[in-house]
Amino acid sequence: MGEDGQTHHGHFDVTYLRSLPNMTYMVPKDENELRHMLFTALRHPGPTAIRYPRGRGVGVSLDPNTEHFLLRGGSGERRE
Repeated sequence: MGEDGQTHHGHFDVTYLRSLPNMTYMVPKDENELRHMLFTALRHPGPTAIRYPRGRGVGVSLDPNTEHFLLRGGSGERRE
């Protein structure tokens, strides 16, 4: 959870956001994916929420091109 601390976990974000009709909820794994999610959210026809921790990014390389792409819905990765 980054630097959110022990009392701010964000556990209830999904609970209250699920009550909003047609809400798209996104959680980026790194700053590169966050760039693409922001691009997607600005062009999405409905409401969106992006959950990310406070603090610094992990320092991944950003895509070399300046073109962003729209992410498709309903996909994800499981991190072990």
